[in-house]
This record gives sequence, structure tokens and C-alpha cells, in this order.
Amino acid sequence: MIDRKIASDETFFMKSCPSCLRDVPSSWDICIFCGNVFRKTENETDGPSMLFFERKKSR
Repeated sequence: MIDRKIASDETFFMKSCPSCLRDVPSSWDICIFCGNVFRKTENETDGPSMLFFERKKSR
């Protein structure tokens, strides 16, 4: 569970992980719950890019 205690001089904004739908701090680059990697560039918005995923092996 995420500790929602906020220091008086800091503000935390929450965002929803598109993979596991949990609320995570917007400062996170990787969701610790599902391993989703958030990438943000000038031309892109926040979106999922899976760090951990299962590849199906073809035989």
C-alpha cells in the first residue's frame, strides 16, 4: 500500500497506471506493482511501455 503521508513542503500528484490501474505518484518512472515503464518526451504523452512481459515462444 502506498504511504499517502505528504510533507508540508512537497506536493505529490497521483496518476493512474494504464496497465494495472493503480494510483501511483506522478514522479515514478516505473510502476512497482506491475513493472510498467512510463516514458515522457516532448512529443509523447505518458503511456505504457512494458518492462516485464512474457513472450510466447514459437516452435
